[in-house]
Amino acid sequence: MVLSPQRGGGLGLAVPSNAVREFLARGGTAPRIGVAVRPVAVRFKQREGPGMVVLEVQPGTPAAEASLMIGDVIIGAHGRLFDTWDDLSWAIEHTALHVPLQFLRGDRRTIREAVVRMGGLAKAA
Repeated sequence: MVLSPQRGGGLGLAVPSNAVREFLARGGTAPRIGVAVRPVAVRFKQREGPGMVVLEVQPGTPAAEASLMIGDVIIGAHGRLFDTWDDLSWAIEHTALHVPLQFLRGDRRTIREAVVRMGGLAKAA
């Protein structure tokens, strides 16, 4: 980050060229799966960690096609449980075609998986 003491300078950020290339390759839009989430602490099988409770699933989005539901708690991606709440954003931003998400539903004793397909249909497992 660069702070400028000059009037009108404000804040300047350096963005890696590969990130810009990926952003432009997606048509200049950030990837979205179509959910509104809130961070929560999750206790699951003697482990406590971050999760994201699904507050809204937008119709016709990759998340809706993957059968994610309000109340699901997303706890991992690509077969790894989250270490921080930022891990969900990272997994979505750094994927090409699909994101396998691990989540808890209902009794919250069994990890389920939904494969969210960014460019088309999604499949729940």
